[in-house]
Order: sequence, then structure tokens, then C-alpha cells
Amino acid sequence: MNEYLLELGFDIRHADAQENILVVDKPELGIRNLVIGCGDPLLILEQYLLEL
Repeated sequence: MNEYLLELGFDIRHADAQENILVVDKPELGIRNLVIGCGDPLLILEQYLLEL
């Protein structure tokens, strides 16, 4: 997955191979500190959107 994200132009800010977690940025799309968790069969995306 790391290679695919790099091909798409994402900056990988943090990677934890044991926990299968990545934190990525792509400012031109408004993506900052997107947490991607991989656990077969799930893909979890977490992104802070706004404060209420």
C-alpha cells in the first residue's frame, strides 16, 4: 500500500508496520494527517474534519 500511496502523490508522515497504520498528507486535496489502518478484511480511514 505504501508504494501505491506514493504513486498517487501522498506524503507518508508515519508508518507502523506492526500495527498496519499509516498517516498521510496531501495538502492540495485538503488531506492532512489521514490515518489509514489495515486489518484483513477491513480498511479504516480516520480524518479530523472540524470542531463543533
